[in-house]
Amino acid sequence: MNQGWVKLHREILKKPIWTEATSEQKVLLVTLLMLANHREKQWEWQGRPYTARPGQFVTSLPTLVNKCGRNSSVQKIRTALRRFTKCGFLTEESTPHNRLITIVNWGVYQGGEKMATDSTTDEQQTPNIPVPA
Repeated sequence: MNQGWVKLHREILKKPIWTEATSEQKVLLVTLLMLANHREKQWEWQGRPYTARPGQFVTSLPTLVNKCGRNSSVQKIRTALRRFTKCGFLTEESTPHNRLITIVNWGVYQGGEKMATDSTTDEQQTPNIPVPA
């Protein structure tokens, strides 16, 4: 099952969200990018329809702890989410059971310019001269 990929811009290495982050916060940041929907997703829960746009996803603190693995905890995840919100990286809406996370500027960073991998290998190989056997 192909679940796609996300862009991770090298520019982030210069930003305070990365340079001043703990290693656990860096793991969470990348995990959040990988969990975000790349296209609109609709579902129904308790008879109500819901829609998550690209860059959004619904999760819970325990789920994030599980996804981030060793050395993560609910408190560390909460602290990091507050920090990421203050940095303008994300917004979140929480309920007693889950939370909707929105990566700010998702479209700017994940859309945009055409990637080199968008062209097929066949198109690149056509001009090559076959090697005699």
